[in-house]
Amino acid sequence: TYDTTNFIFYTKPGNHTLVISDGSVPQQVFTKNFTVIEFKPIKIALSTSATTGNDGVISAVASWESFPQASFLYSITGPGVSILDQYADGTFTGLPAGVYTLKVMDANNYDGTGCFQTFEVDIVLQNL
Repeated sequence: TYDTTNFIFYTKPGNHTLVISDGSVPQQVFTKNFTVIEFKPIKIALSTSATTGNDGVISAVASWESFPQASFLYSITGPGVSILDQYADGTFTGLPAGVYTLKVMDANNYDGTGCFQTFEVDIVLQNL
């Protein structure tokens, strides 16, 4: 495939070669081999505990088949709670009942635009 733009988007997994030519005579050619890794979604092992007030707990442990060595950062938003700072520990305590959005981010390459995934988590009010 040939292109004259500065950006090439190619996502087919596998090994590839990029050849750049400046069109001069004699022609200057730059060649670079690269690998596109198949993307797999972040998986999460999740547990919650019921609440009788503001004592609910969300505990998450993420893994990523595409990058097994990845470490993660976690944040949540929900009823009266907005923990937008990223934490390496996926445990959040002192939560009231409600639906939360848990954001899991790749900490190895986090620059504000890195890979992330969101999950909805429901903490149920415990009947006594």
